[in-house]
Amino acid sequence: MDVNKITDRIISDAVSDAEKILEESKLRAAQIVEDGEKKTGEQVGRLRNDFDIKSAEIHDRRMLNASLESRKNTLAVRRRLVDKVFSDALDYVFSLPDSEYFEILKQLIVKGSDIGEKKLYSSDRDDKLLKTKAAIDSINNSIKECGKSTIIAYAGKTDKINSGCVLVGETTDVECSVEAAIDLIRESAEEVVAKILFESGV
Repeated sequence: MDVNKITDRIISDAVSDAEKILEESKLRAAQIVEDGEKKTGEQVGRLRNDFDIKSAEIHDRRMLNASLESRKNTLAVRRRLVDKVFSDALDYVFSLPDSEYFEILKQLIVKGSDIGEKKLYSSDRDDKLLKTKAAIDSINNSIKECGKSTIIAYAGKTDKINSGCVLVGETTDVECSVEAAIDLIRESAEEVVAKILFESGV
């Protein structure tokens, strides 16, 4: 056989094989691309689904946090309003004329008295009202009218309280301040005040 023909045959077969290989490669590449697109689509779908779930969770969490924050703020506002009621009550007592204010202090002292002698140490604020002989006599007379055997004696001033006085006995000390009285009233009346303000508890 002619060498040229042999060469042509070899080249022809090589080209034919190359074309087959190329065609198979194209088909395989197309399949790979198709599979890749399918997998990518599935991944995108999963990512979108995960994103939707996460978005819903974040939204729900934010709504819950917003609701809790709103409730917390509402409770804080209500608490401040209740605080103001009792703060205003304290200011009102302090604004009374001396004669009326003294009667309130006297009631606190009488209630704080039990038996025996008590030394009265007044606050700096109310020292002028409580240190006079007339004031002490009035207090002791009211104690006696209540059937108690306590005797009050003025003993000086104290810086332990802002108003009223402290009764010092042999075994016990009793704070007779306006602030303490308001605190006691608040313990029993706060819920009632809150219901009046908000028609429900604080």
